[in-house]
Amino acid sequence: MLVDYHMPLTNGAEVIKRCRKVSKEVTILVLTIEEDQKIARDLLLIGADDFVLKPIRLADFAARIALHGRLLDYRRYSGLENLNKGIHQETLRTILLALDDIGNKGATIQDVVEKTDLSYPTAHRYLEYLAMSGLASKEPKYRDGRSGRPRFIYYLLDSCTSPKHPFTRMSFRG
Repeated sequence: MLVDYHMPLTNGAEVIKRCRKVSKEVTILVLTIEEDQKIARDLLLIGADDFVLKPIRLADFAARIALHGRLLDYRRYSGLENLNKGIHQETLRTILLALDDIGNKGATIQDVVEKTDLSYPTAHRYLEYLAMSGLASKEPKYRDGRSGRPRFIYYLLDSCTSPKHPFTRMSFRG
């Protein structure tokens, strides 16, 4: 589905929200002249799969459509549409975007809690799910070299080598 961000009677964000109530499967690309990162992030968090800046470059636009076709195949192939009990696609998207925003330094559970306003147990459950699924890595970090229970740092993988997850981090943003 192609949605323009600026429309006469409503805006693209409202259309996306309504569309997501009807279908979680449809791919939504937002067309916009806005270059504001906050608008792009908000659109992704409410359910847009990607956004395309206007004026549209045909090669870029065609590549994005092809990418989202492959992502749809991936979701069907991997069972991402039928996530484990207690794992919801919208919350998973929120966690993935938070990890992507935090970047290469990695994130603790508390970092994700602060970035997303999710509860600590929810952030922990989703980060563990991502680590077990091969979408993120989990590394122990000991405080000041002391022994004891480590904190774990989670990293969104730049590319997953498992055949079960054939995509890159960019796939979540288009």
